[in-house]
Amino acid sequence: MKKGLALVLFTLFCLLAACGNDDMAPSVSAGTADTADTVSTPSNTPPASSASGEEHQEDTSSASSTVATYIDGIGEYIVSAEHFFHVGSEDYEGVWETMKLIAVEQFPQGGQSLTAVGENGSLLTFAAPKAVACRAELEDGFSLRPGMTVQVGYDGAVLESYPGQITPEYLTAEEYDGGLISLYLDVLEELYGQDTGLNDGCRWFGFDLTGAPGLTPGEQQAIGWVFASSHGCEPLYGTIEELGEEGYIDMDALCWEDGLHYELKASEATEDSFTLSCTKWKSGLGAIGYKLTVEKKDGVWTMDETGESWAP
Repeated sequence: MKKGLALVLFTLFCLLAACGNDDMAPSVSAGTADTADTVSTPSNTPPASSASGEEHQEDTSSASSTVATYIDGIGEYIVSAEHFFHVGSEDYEGVWETMKLIAVEQFPQGGQSLTAVGENGSLLTFAAPKAVACRAELEDGFSLRPGMTVQVGYDGAVLESYPGQITPEYLTAEEYDGGLISLYLDVLEELYGQDTGLNDGCRWFGFDLTGAPGLTPGEQQAIGWVFASSHGCEPLYGTIEELGEEGYIDMDALCWEDGLHYELKASEATEDSFTLSCTKWKSGLGAIGYKLTVEKKDGVWTMDETGESWAP
């Protein structure tokens, strides 16, 4: 009897011990391997190429840095504002218009006044916006200059005056003509300073710039307006004969009592040089003219007098 009771107790003890071991030992599913928990840490390794094969590119189009590189391939701009929409951005609710700068003047209180020719040949004036950018190739010594082709972002409203007035928010300089427009303005100023007695009593300045290379009709008129306005005169456009037919010049007396006529005409023109004939005319006996050699050197247009001049 005692032996039988001892055997039962021993069997119960073994069963309880086996059950305790099963609770303590973790079970492992068939076909799985032991793994350890890991903590992910930041990596300096650039992200791998995407499935499409395109490399990851960081969007640096914000103007918070000095150079903004646009992913759409439009190029690099030097940015002088905290935020800047690149040309053609769908995020910008205004309009972008291509213009050619004709004059850049400094405001006494700071900032710049710009005169430009718009896409349809219209003459426009406006203050340079705070958000100004340029192509990377214009970065060296960058400043806004006459002859620059620019993209201007504004709300599309134009004040009906002459010139028209706009209020731009953004401007990017795309190209530079190498100083050709500045050269023409300098030539006119030099002519004005020759034989200054012819300048007396002038109300009108007439211009025939149709023979000057590299200018659209709108740019020809814009140069005339800028130059005439700087001397308190009003611009007219055409040859001496055409202005005579319009009644401004007395063709019988061959005299323009209250005006001066300027003509720039090129000859012997090549891609990088031409001879420019320059004339200031008031009457058959009151005129002066000379020729210049104009050349493009290292991307910049320069002029030298040939020494050939004339007067009636």
